[in-house]
Amino acid sequence: MVFKLIRSIREQTRGNFLFLLAALAVFLVVSPLIHNKILLSASLLVILLGAIRAVAGNPRTVRVAMAFAALSFLSSVAAVQYDTAPVRLFGALVYVVFFSVTFGAMLGHVLSPGSVTVNKIAGGICVYVLIAIVAAFLFAILDEVDPKSFKGLRADNDVHTFSDAVYFSFVTLTTLGYGDITPQTPLARNLCAMLAVIGQIYLTVLVAALVALHIGERISSRERERGS
Repeated sequence: MVFKLIRSIREQTRGNFLFLLAALAVFLVVSPLIHNKILLSASLLVILLGAIRAVAGNPRTVRVAMAFAALSFLSSVAAVQYDTAPVRLFGALVYVVFFSVTFGAMLGHVLSPGSVTVNKIAGGICVYVLIAIVAAFLFAILDEVDPKSFKGLRADNDVHTFSDAVYFSFVTLTTLGYGDITPQTPLARNLCAMLAVIGQIYLTVLVAALVALHIGERISSRERERGS
């Protein structure tokens, strides 16, 4: 009975991206207004929970993701108590690893055979937004290691720095390039160039894959109708 219940929960929550999409949308709206580490950590924790729910159909990924989510929570608590560069770097790296672990499971569900549903489209959008957030953490890490990496990032506190990094990440991912924040070092410039390329390739491949899935599903449906 217990195993059947667990299996049922997994099937119902597998690939449920709507909660994660809502959490990401709220984060993007309120992140420029956050000036407190506790609020920033809480908003990121909601995103972590949404990502774990989205990959609930993959037990191994869930276990690894939950371990890194626990590490991110502990690092956030430590950052409030001990605001030092090593603690901030460790916390940012934990977030990068967490989302890297969950990317594969999310894309696997989005590109799995079957009908192209609203949920799959939401999953594709979630991965796209998470790419930008991961890049923002990488930009924040670069800025922490070498403050000369970027020109234009606010340096009054790390919450504002991360907020600017998120904004700059989306500007780079979408190749808008307003010019108010610019990379200054070779490593920063190369990372920005890679992010811009990834953004264009991802959108092209995702749209092509979803169209192919939709066409394939329609062909399969017609063949089933003819066979019956």
